[in-house]
Amino acid sequence: MSINVILNEHHSLGRLRFFGSIALSFTFGAQIAIADDRVTARTFETGDVIIRGRISAIVPYNQNSTVDLIGGHVDVPVMILPDIDVSLFLSEHWSITGQTGALNTKIKLKDTVYGDINVGSVWSLPLSLAVQYHLNTEGRFKPYVGAGMLATWYLGEKPAGGVVQDFNVSASYAPIVKAGFDYQVNDKWFANFEVKQIFPPTQTIENQGVNAKTSLDTTSAGFGVGYRF
Repeated sequence: MSINVILNEHHSLGRLRFFGSIALSFTFGAQIAIADDRVTARTFETGDVIIRGRISAIVPYNQNSTVDLIGGHVDVPVMILPDIDVSLFLSEHWSITGQTGALNTKIKLKDTVYGDINVGSVWSLPLSLAVQYHLNTEGRFKPYVGAGMLATWYLGEKPAGGVVQDFNVSASYAPIVKAGFDYQVNDKWFANFEVKQIFPPTQTIENQGVNAKTSLDTTSAGFGVGYRF
């Protein structure tokens, strides 16, 4: 038995408006941010490289799914993602950031006429590339906003067994927008917080004439540390 997961682009104007309000809050925060230590906090400079390690929670919401013939819905739980990113500064305010991590996803159908069905689990390797604008670089509080693309590859599929003996997941591509801040602890070390809105495609699971489709909104939020070279 083979289960193929096919990903198709799905966009939502409402999500853009929702995340836009988050980005605006960081803009306003930049105007009232810490100003008493601007002399001692070094600004970002062309050629600076910052490496950040972060633990993020990926929170799916507004989940909508349908399952033909057997009913039920696709279950997508909250997931934890350890990730690392590297930012290269092109100027004081602009940087390019690459980000990656490792994520184990469990696929499950719930409340079908046959009860809950475990499809299996799969490891994914997400890789994003984004352009970031750093609003304020003079103080210790350094907020930023950014946008880019996320590509995800899946590997190490592990079928649950029983009625599911084999499945595979195709690569997906999705736009992202983000906002966050670095807080300069000293010349080299930073604390970091980042929230990211991902616009994932609709997911379709096909199994011998039974189609399960799901769409959702996904927000990622995480804390970490950074080091400037």
